[in-house]
Amino acid sequence: MSNEQIAALKTDTWESSPLFDDREKAVIRLAEKLTRAPGSVTDGDIQQLRKWFGEAHLVELNLAIGTMNLTNRFNLCFDVELEETEASRR
Repeated sequence: MSNEQIAALKTDTWESSPLFDDREKAVIRLAEKLTRAPGSVTDGDIQQLRKWFGEAHLVELNLAIGTMNLTNRFNLCFDVELEETEASRR
């Protein structure tokens, strides 16, 4: 992702941003829903994703998003200090 895309994700304007194509927006929408309210993912959301992804890829997306959510919650719970990286210094 570009720095511009990352900056756009920090606002509520990413969905109307030309920085993301329809496929990327559908994935971001899924990630947001799975993070904020997992039960809010609809059949329509999944059908939208099926335009670009098969079943195996949908499973991988769900697992990747879930793994990141678990990692974030674990780190928050135990107040884990993250290592400084080159990217985090920018």
